[in-house]
This record gives sequence, structure tokens and C-alpha cells, in this order.
Amino acid sequence: MHGPLNAKLLFIFHPIYIPPFERVDSFTYLSSLVTGDNNGSEEITNRLIAANRLYSGLKSQLKSLLLSKKTNIFTYGTLVKPLLTHAAETWTTTNNDERRMSVFERKILRRMYVGRDKKRTRTDLQ
Repeated sequence: MHGPLNAKLLFIFHPIYIPPFERVDSFTYLSSLVTGDNNGSEEITNRLIAANRLYSGLKSQLKSLLLSKKTNIFTYGTLVKPLLTHAAETWTTTNNDERRMSVFERKILRRMYVGRDKKRTRTDLQ
């Protein structure tokens, strides 16, 4: 039945308890750190730590001579780099933050390729 009484009942609003909001300096939303002052340096530091941990777990695979350079670049590009740059479009970066990220990337690529093309012999170590 859709009479006038039912229509009036639909428009009655019941009071809903809304708890007061707690004021915080920072919080994590969708795995990204949101700060009150919109400082991205702390988020970038967290991302660098997470990417470094991931690289440490993949180190033996990325240094392996059994995998091609193309496979290593693909692995780096699909696993490590997205973890480092997730939600990067929302960061406010400084020159120092950009430098830290490029240093990390060079470090990983250098560790993947140094000494890979030639086998070390005993004479190389002396």
C-alpha cells in the first residue's frame, strides 16, 4: 500500500549517533600515508624501505646468470618499481626525495648488472 501515510513515514528522519572525529597527525589510507602537513618524505621513506625489502627477497633471482637481462628488467619493472611508486602522483616531492628515489633505482640496477657479463676468475681477485 502506497497511501499518504506511508509516504509521510518515509520522510521522517531518525536521529543517528555520529561519534566525534579524532584528530590525528597522520593515517594510512589505501596503503598510502596521509599527513596533516602533506609532507611526502615520510611516505617516500616507507616506500623505499618496502622496495628494499622486496629487492632483498629477490636478490638471488635478479643476480642469477640463468635469467636474461630482459627477464630481470621485466621482474624489476613489474615488482619493485610499482611498489616504490604506488600513489606517487599524490606526493609532494622535494629535490632530495627525487634524488633518494633515483639513487635507490641506480643501486638496484647496478647490483643486478655489475660483474654479470664476465665470469670472475681467480686472477681477477688478486
